[in-house]
Order: sequence, then structure tokens, then C-alpha cells
Amino acid sequence: MNFDKDIFIIIKEAIRLNNALVIKNSDSLSLIDDRKAGIYYICVNSLDLDVFSLILEGKQKENTVAVISELDLDIGEIKEFMHTLKVKQFVYKGNRFIINSKYTILPFSISDLPYLKTHYYRMGDDEHYFLSAIERGMFKAINEKGEIIGFIGEHPEHALGMLYIDENYRRQGIGRALEMTMINKFIDEGKVPFDHVVVDNDKSLHLQNSLGMVPSLGNIYWYF
Repeated sequence: MNFDKDIFIIIKEAIRLNNALVIKNSDSLSLIDDRKAGIYYICVNSLDLDVFSLILEGKQKENTVAVISELDLDIGEIKEFMHTLKVKQFVYKGNRFIINSKYTILPFSISDLPYLKTHYYRMGDDEHYFLSAIERGMFKAINEKGEIIGFIGEHPEHALGMLYIDENYRRQGIGRALEMTMINKFIDEGKVPFDHVVVDNDKSLHLQNSLGMVPSLGNIYWYF
């Protein structure tokens, strides 16, 4: 497959930044094992392939399996996995943002871990996941009283995400400022800013569009 297409940005970054192993690559099927992130990627461009069997094979190798395709697949849930997410991928191709916010935005620190564990639940991830996210460079928004009111981070596959805003401070542009900050960080580090949004999360979809994030053709199914 041609990994230059937007939907495969996540694959290119996995290979470039995580030294992911390309197990197979043909016109219709690519298999990539990102051992550093614990993700097995299945890229398909044919409805004739037995995707179900490929997913189960991937489960034997890594904790998480992601199916990527430009096709409008309808895989659905698989009983062997606890969770299934169908997401739309967005990629940012613009310049750095100039950020104007009345709230202070600072890097997360280890001392902020209790807040993160209390306010963000990522379907069973343990403390190690949060610690590694802090090491990758999370950001937090702080109000005038010095309290954390929101945060954003970077996942092991180098997608920006983990966005959370305190319910008392929503609709004030904090999420927008946090995502701009993370996008700037990606640009400064020579990484491609991209993220994944669950297909029915209308508020997040609107945020990505307002920031100029470009949706990729196709969807990604996550199994874990």
C-alpha cells in the first residue's frame, strides 16, 4: 500500500518514531506491528479479505488491534475484545498557532498524577500509561486560583488526545487552547499532528473542523 495517503499517517509515524515492523505490504493488505506502543495495525483495501481472522491473529501479538481502511467497512464489535471504537482521523497541515487564553497552560508534572487518575478513565489503562503520557509532554490549563481545569496529552502511537475539561469551565475555549498548544508542540518536534475522534462525538468533531484539522478518507476501528 501507499502509506503517503492521510489515513496512513498513523502508520508512517509508527514506523518513523516507534520503529514499527512492517510484516507484510501489498496492494490489498498491510500488517504492521508497533511493539513499542503495543498496537498491531491491519490495513485493508479489499472487502474480500477475512478481516475477522486477521484481527484475532493480531490480538495474539499485541494488546490492541487497529484496522485502517479507505473503504467503508462495517466490522462491528468482536467478543474477544472488551472495547471497540470506530474513529475518524484528523490531520493538521497548517502553521503554528498564536494562542490567546486567559488561562495559564503549563506542562503536566508527576505531582499532577492523582488529578489525572481521578479525571481521566481510558478503559482500564494502568498508572504506567499515565506516567508515560506525562513523560511525552502533557499540558494542563490552570485557572486564576492555581487549580487544574483541563488537560491534553499524547498517546503512545503519537496521536494527540486525552482531552478533558472540567465541567464548570467548558465552552470557554479551553479545549481549543489546549489542542492548539499540543499541535504547536508536535510541529516543534517535527511530528505530524493528528488525532482520532469517535464518529458520533459531535462536539469533538466540530472542534477539529474549527481548528483546520483535515479529516482522512475512511475510518479506523480500534479493538482492545
